[in-house]
Formats: sequence, C-alpha cells, structure tokens
Amino acid sequence: MMIYSAALSLAVAFGGAVSPAVSPEEAIEHLSKLREAARSGKFENLRPLFAEPAYTVYLEQMLGGAGPLRAIAISGYPAPPGLEKFGEYWVVFHRWQRLEHHHDAVFPIIRTGEGVTLGSELPEDLFIPYRFERLEFDVRFYPTDGRADIRVKADVKRTGEGPETVFMRMNDTYVVREARFNGEEIPIHSDEPIGSFSLDAEQPVLVQSGGILYLTNAGDGGELALRYVVAIDIPGGDQVTEEYALLTSYWYPHIGRAPAKSRTRVEGPKDWTLIGPGNQVKQTELGERKAVEYENDVPVSWFHIVGGPYKLVHEVEDRGRKFRAWQLGTVDDGRGKHDAEMARDSVAFFEDRFGKFPYDHYDVVDTPDFYGVECYSFTVLTPRITEWATSHEIGHTYFGGMATNTYIHSMWNEGVTQYVDSIQFKESRGRTLETGYRQRTVKVPLATISIPHGPNGNVGYMRGAYTMKMLENELGLDLMNRCLREFVKRQSGKATEWSDLETVFSDVAGRPLGWFFDQWVRSAIFPGVRYAGTWVEPGPRTGFNTSVRFLQTGTVMPYRLRFEVVLTTPSGEKRFPILLTETMQQYNFATDERPVRIEVDPMGWTLADVPEAMDLPPPAASRQSSVVSRYVHYLARP
Repeated sequence: MMIYSAALSLAVAFGGAVSPAVSPEEAIEHLSKLREAARSGKFENLRPLFAEPAYTVYLEQMLGGAGPLRAIAISGYPAPPGLEKFGEYWVVFHRWQRLEHHHDAVFPIIRTGEGVTLGSELPEDLFIPYRFERLEFDVRFYPTDGRADIRVKADVKRTGEGPETVFMRMNDTYVVREARFNGEEIPIHSDEPIGSFSLDAEQPVLVQSGGILYLTNAGDGGELALRYVVAIDIPGGDQVTEEYALLTSYWYPHIGRAPAKSRTRVEGPKDWTLIGPGNQVKQTELGERKAVEYENDVPVSWFHIVGGPYKLVHEVEDRGRKFRAWQLGTVDDGRGKHDAEMARDSVAFFEDRFGKFPYDHYDVVDTPDFYGVECYSFTVLTPRITEWATSHEIGHTYFGGMATNTYIHSMWNEGVTQYVDSIQFKESRGRTLETGYRQRTVKVPLATISIPHGPNGNVGYMRGAYTMKMLENELGLDLMNRCLREFVKRQSGKATEWSDLETVFSDVAGRPLGWFFDQWVRSAIFPGVRYAGTWVEPGPRTGFNTSVRFLQTGTVMPYRLRFEVVLTTPSGEKRFPILLTETMQQYNFATDERPVRIEVDPMGWTLADVPEAMDLPPPAASRQSSVVSRYVHYLARP
C-alpha cells in the first residue's frame, strides 16, 4: 500500500491526474482531521493523515517541536486554476515567518488506495510562467496607532506557456482588503471555507488563504495592486510602535522569492528618519508628516523598510557617496564614527575587487529589538553587533543582493560573504578558519543548508568561508577575485545557487572545478590523512632529505587534497605545500638542517582529518624507520 501511495504521488507531481476527484465534502472532512490532530500537539497523530509519514519532515523542522503544532493555523482552498493536477484542493500550514528562514508548508489533498490524504509538499518555488518585473511600495506608518497602511503594485510579466494563474506567498499577518488588476477592482476570497465560493472562469479573482495568494486569469500580465492595513508588534521581528517601525519579513507578495526592481515610498511623522531600499529620489513635506521615496534599480529578493526618531551620529563621504550611522535614544559617538568609517572602507574594498557599488550612500541603522540583516543600500543591526557586522552586511550587497540568493535551496552567499569579509578584508582576525575547520565533523553538505538561523547555520557561514579559502588556495588570490567579480557581473538580478558559482569559476579559471564542489560543497564525508612512514637521511650533496609517505582513507575514491607539511629545524619552521591525489603518496623535502619535528597544517587548505604533530626519529633510528616504512607501504598497497 505504501508503494501505491508513493507511486501515485509521483504521478501527480509529474502531471498525472488524480482520479476519482476529491469532493469538497471530503476535503473539508480531511481538513477537520488535520486541525484536530494538530490540536493534540502530537506529530504521531498528524503523520497518518499524509500519504507518507516522511512528508511531515519539513513541517516538523519548521515548527521546531511538538509544542508549536498546537498553535499552527491550517487553511484549505481550491487549487489554483491550471494546477489541479497536483490535487483539486490544497492545504497550507501557516504562521508568521521570519525572513530568510522557513516558509508556510503547502500540500495537495489527494486520493490514494487508502483514501483521502495529503500528498508531498509543493515547493516554495513551484514553477509558474510569471514573474514580478518591478514592485512599487507605498507604506504609511502610524506610530500612535501601531499600524501600517501598505499598498503594493506589482508589474506582472508572463514568461512562457502554462496556467494563467499567478501563485504568490506573503506572511499570513498581512491580509489583503483591496485588489485591482489592470486598474479594475477584482473580487477577493480571503480565508473563506472550501466550497463557500467558486472561481470565475474568465474574470480575474484574488484568493488568499493563510500565507498563500493567487491571482486567476492573469493573461499576459499587467499591474496587480493590493492594499492591506496591519497592526503588528512581533518581538525581534516586524513592528510598528511609537519607538520605531521595521518591516522585513515577507510583508509583500512574492513569486518564489524571485528578485525584482523596486520603488518605495515611506510616509511617517515629520521628525522620523524613513529609509527604504535604493537611492533617495524625493522627499515631500506633508504638514505633521513627510514622505520619502527611493528607487532601486538592482533586482533583489528582499525588501526592508525602517523608520523612527533617529539621530544622525556620524557621516563621512568617499567617492561621491555618503556613509551614515543612525542611532536611537542616547547616542554612542565613538561607535557611530567607527560604523560610518567601516562602511566607507569596506565599500571601497568590495568595489575595487568586485565591481561598482550600486548606491550613492550606505546607512548603518540601529534596531534595538531586531538582530540584523543586510538591506543592500543600508543595514539594520542591533547596536551590540554594528562594529563587526557592518562590513559583512555590505558584502551582501554583492553576494546575496546583486548576485541574488533566495535562501530557498542554499545559503551560499553567507559563506562567500564571510570569506571575503573575515578572511580578505579583516585579514583572518575573527578566527573564521579555525571555526570552519572544526565544523568538518558536521555531516551535512554545504549545498543543502539554506537557513542561516537554523541548527546548521553556522556551518553555512564558517565552513562555507573555509571552503572558499580552500578554493583560493587552489586558484590563487588574483584569480579567485577575478572569478568572484565575473560571478557578480554574470549573476546580477538572477536567483543564484552553488552550481552557478561552479559554472562561473570553471569558466574564468579555464578548467573544470566540479571535482572541488563535489568534494567540499555537495559532500559531507571528508577523508582522513595519516603517516604511513617517515624517515630522514643526509642529502645527496648537502643538507637533509625528509621522506614522508601519506595514506588517505575514509572515502570511496581518494580526494584531491592540498595541505602544508611543516618541518621544524633548529633555525625554525620550513613549510612545504603539497597536493595529494592518491591513496598513498610519498614526498621528499630538502632542508639545510636536520628536522626534529613534523606537522601537517590543514588550515585553509583542506577539511580532511590530519595526523598529530610528531617528533622525527634521531639519526641512529633513521635507517630502521626507513625499513619499517617500506614494510607499511607494502602492506598498504591496493
């Protein structure tokens, strides 16, 4: 029976029809069972309502435990027209979602040999033939009421053949109250029960259910205009208060987090600083209020707005740009000066290496209850981290902003940004390499980590940065930065993954680098290296020759490994970079003095386990060591 369910789910996923159809009454009944199981707070009660128990894995990760299961909202709705092949009715498990984090889980209601059940999750970037070319935001803050009046216009472009439905997502806190398409007001069905409404076969309709939105009969596209008013105060998240206002987390509709250009108008009290993405193009006084407008010609996936009674603490200019530090309440002049100057210096660093910085300014803005995030033309950060995090967030203007990361499939941009900021700009003063090497024992591939704040987020940052340093040691610093510069140029405005890094780097380097990404990005099984023999003999004419035989174990095929062999002599250390490609290889190292100790330094070279440092045998033992080593070599031959 399990085989039947799995096969049917696959047939559905690849376009096979579900027959016979699930009726509205059956969908309502199953939805009721899902809600009852969730109220029990036990996943073991929920799993039997899915075609396969494994289909709940992401849902369990999203909730982080059984406790939040009781509070999850569960909504059902008719399948978006043209997508009924997955199931006639869909279910969404929804709650407020933090940016760059999880997403609401969507499942089709299907019929199997066991009856009505839920199929496998529909991906967040489910393909539809539409995109948002440009978004226009008009956000009006009313601090005394704790609310925001939000108006969004989306320039919808059709990109190919397929259903005439625009499938979108948005945090469920934001409930649409007005909708127009191409200037005409259209009906809205918002969280209405299954079976309580029907969709017009020809006229556009907007359906919202939890964190799901879809527009029907979109044709060749056009302008979709939405309005919603929200009172929001989420600790550590979006909020509108008398102290300040912040919008970061899916407060706008998006299509698979795909990038778009934007124009943003922010309105609020006249004594507030109001900041949006892009360059400021206009400011209008409105009596006791004001409006500030921004234009962002860089397509990005994430849009942020901040406002409040900020004080300009420090401002510097460089290369025709202004760099400013903004704080609330009692100001810290020293920190403000440091932050503005770090912004100036890091923008110059990134611009010199990776291309023109696309904005005429950069603002560092304190947010007392929010940890922090890059906003491309500015950053919002809790005050305790501005002094080290500012340059990292500026790096994201290039890696994550211009070359866009959606965080749906990976967090490549965190590793790349951490590498450039911590290892290049800050010259490895933050112990990123040491931390990254320690995380080689976490058996999760970099390519599969997508949530910066999840259990493996630090692996994405630190092991990711370490891996990029390994790639630098493979290519050399100059070629490494040429590759990164071309990567930003080629991927500008495109949703980007690790595979795109591989393609660009291979092209620019002029040689295939798939082996590198196979070993260190797509795998989490790393080899071990040990000594299979060492001996020291007088050189042929002068000095000494140290012979070392290395044995590589732990993987099906030997990896291509680089590391440094460090020999300690009476005068100091001598370093020898080597390339190990076989199961067993021997190397010879010449020194003027007899070495007394050998060590393998992996730092920045490899994620393989390496042997401990050891003393080399004294002269009298060198011949015996040679014989033993040859015997070990004989035993270890394949």
